[in-house]
Amino acid sequence: MRFPVTNPTVPAWAAQSATGTPVTVGPAAAWHMALTGYRPGYVVYGVDWNEPPGPLGFRVRLDATVPTYVEAWDASADTLLGRQVLPPTAGETTVTLAIEVTASAQQKVFAGWGPFSFTPNPPPAADRVEVRIWSGGNGRVDVYSVSLAPQPD
Repeated sequence: MRFPVTNPTVPAWAAQSATGTPVTVGPAAAWHMALTGYRPGYVVYGVDWNEPPGPLGFRVRLDATVPTYVEAWDASADTLLGRQVLPPTAGETTVTLAIEVTASAQQKVFAGWGPFSFTPNPPPAADRVEVRIWSGGNGRVDVYSVSLAPQPD
């Protein structure tokens, strides 16, 4: 059984970026992360959730005049889980990326040392699954939001 995430949508302007700048002028619904200049790199990264193994989906709302990559990474295991290459969009669009978290990375819990050791409960089986949006530059890329999309069990 999966419990609902309390806030499954992250505004892109609040995310990390290697090549973008948050645009926070005008109505809040229009705030976004915009590609700055024309250099390649991640326009948005660091949007993540701790998720157990199983099917998972993401929705990304964006507008781009150049090809853009929407990627899902298992950041705990440093593994690419899925990538969708988008052609230039004809205005704002929502893209869905379905992935499968196959196994959780081994997490070790410090159990003390010498006479001060104990047997801890194992950590929950969940990995940090991260969404990243990459652009080759040379155009406009505006990312508005990244959402966790419900998937059937």
